[in-house]
Amino acid sequence: MGEHSRVALYLEPATHHFLRDRLFDSNFAGHAGDQILAPYTYLKEFLTARGIAVRTADYFPAKPDGKLNIYITLGNFSRYRELASRPDAVLSAAIPLECPTVEPSMYREVREAQHLFRRVYSWSDSQSLEPYAGGPIRCLPMRWPQSFDSVHENVWSRTDRGFMVMLNGNKLPRYRTPGRELYSERMR
Repeated sequence: MGEHSRVALYLEPATHHFLRDRLFDSNFAGHAGDQILAPYTYLKEFLTARGIAVRTADYFPAKPDGKLNIYITLGNFSRYRELASRPDAVLSAAIPLECPTVEPSMYREVREAQHLFRRVYSWSDSQSLEPYAGGPIRCLPMRWPQSFDSVHENVWSRTDRGFMVMLNGNKLPRYRTPGRELYSERMR
């Protein structure tokens, strides 16, 4: 445990709403359902039990503190440049969580940031992301943990279904190319 206590992990949430360690509070985003923050809570508990501090990136030390500070962003790219030159910071992974049709600027930033991060993960492949990024992105496949392992029985057992639609978010695309995005159609 002594060696691990010299390592800390800092996660940059996709949005400021999850700073101040709210990302690890599985009850914080209760409105989103299905314990959406449970994987982060589990990660923090798992690593903390092994002597590795886990915090959101707003707690990244202002100056080197003798630890190896691992930094991962979940799509917010506001902090990585200032950390890139620090000897105590390891820009470990960039994981853009938003869809490129909703947030194309995120993928343009990934194209630049990939040169400073050790790895970039994506739910898509480089070729599919190129129109949004403005060039190739070297990316590894992302496998995202789910916080539930069963269906909602009260919904699943209903038989009075006609047509079913699932809306995961009320988002409007910023990048519209006919035939390449379905957010507009969802809203229609």
